[in-house]
Amino acid sequence: MRNLTKAALPLALILCAQAAQAALPPEHQRARELDAIINSMDVLDQLQHQPIDSIEYVGTDLYRVAAGSCSVEVRIVDRPADEQIVGPRVFDIEIEEGVCE
Repeated sequence: MRNLTKAALPLALILCAQAAQAALPPEHQRARELDAIINSMDVLDQLQHQPIDSIEYVGTDLYRVAAGSCSVEVRIVDRPADEQIVGPRVFDIEIEEGVCE
């Protein structure tokens, strides 16, 4: 029994270390996506530098950002990554042409 415990301990430590580097919980991933949108100068350009009034989650990887009389859709797209890398989702944002009334 003691040998089994000694053998299991390193395996447990490895699994814990890998879990710590795994994908973020959904609420943290969403926060990273919103942060990327809010801090994008390209989004701000499409909104004619008006302050953001709202960000609506339209669907998977798609947001609608509104500011004053302007709005723009922003997509979250995966950035190619090495398959061996473990950790949070690596992404970029794609910004549609803004619409201003």
